[in-house]
Amino acid sequence: MDTGRSDEEAQAKALARKREREATIPNVQRILDILNFRPPKTRRRLYGDPRTGMDYETLFECKEELGELMESWLAAGCRVDRWPLRERLEADLNRRRIRLLADRSNEGRVAYEFGPLVREEFDLGLGGGYKADIKPGRTHAVSLFFQFITGPFQRDVGRCKRCRNYWWNRWHHPGKIYCSSKCSSADTATRITRERREKDHQEKLQLVEAAMKSFEQLPAAKQRRLGWKRWVKQEAGPDVSLHFITRAINRGEIKAPKGLARK
Repeated sequence: MDTGRSDEEAQAKALARKREREATIPNVQRILDILNFRPPKTRRRLYGDPRTGMDYETLFECKEELGELMESWLAAGCRVDRWPLRERLEADLNRRRIRLLADRSNEGRVAYEFGPLVREEFDLGLGGGYKADIKPGRTHAVSLFFQFITGPFQRDVGRCKRCRNYWWNRWHHPGKIYCSSKCSSADTATRITRERREKDHQEKLQLVEAAMKSFEQLPAAKQRRLGWKRWVKQEAGPDVSLHFITRAINRGEIKAPKGLARK
């Protein structure tokens, strides 16, 4: 067995994969820039966004189409056989037109190029059948996404659970759901606070229910004489307010004593 040749082939394949990844990086970064774009509060540049190099109308068209494609792709687990928009993208790709031309950099040999993925066109009204893309941003989005799902990073983009920005999992961390440690910490703090509030709420409900049972054991004459909400509040303790009792009744979490609901 020629181990030297095997090593050379492995190195060649590794170099080819590295070059493929490096060539694809700008496309992935451009997709993320478009998806995460937020309109500025004040538009000092009236024409467009300097980061993406697109005018606002085209950028919004591109972001809408890219967002729909990416969201459905992630929901399908980055599996093309489960992807509901597969046929739509295929239809867009099949609309491409091929054009032959002379390659000036290669002694005039015949070369070719594909036209844009235009879904709809309109007549420019200049005569001669000149047409233009109705939504160039949408066409650009389809082209970008096609390069993305056929490239090496097709499973390495996600959406942050907290801020909803799209992020790039360059280091292939398993189970990653946050774009940064900041979002992870903030979401954990929010969840802990929510769980603590829910626990406090349930404890208050238990105190109110216990107090209401004590109230129901009072003689009927005494029940009619007392204001049951104030009595229950006093019995439940200082952490329970009249507002809490009223809100719990309105939500159906507890039931007022029969015949005394308004007292």
